[in-house]
Amino acid sequence: MTTPLQAILLSASCVAKQNLISDIICPQCGERQLVIKWGCYRRYLFDDDETAAIQRFRCLNRHCNRCTFSVLPHPFLPVLRVPPKRVTRLHGA
Repeated sequence: MTTPLQAILLSASCVAKQNLISDIICPQCGERQLVIKWGCYRRYLFDDDETAAIQRFRCLNRHCNRCTFSVLPHPFLPVLRVPPKRVTRLHGA
């Protein structure tokens, strides 16, 4: 049986997968042309204890204050540092 928290996470994951963007745009200045790949790092996925490589980008616009940024596949990944399954276990699910 699915708990309410698991249902919310599953729903959020589905919505996020549908809303993925293909253009890489600097969130600070909106630059599209002067953006290059700049390494990557790992984040936990929603569905498993697996991690995914998150691509980092660098904005080369001289007038932009932001140096690097990443485009996350899910809206909640910036705040999740542990696998969501572990969060639901801790929550008592």
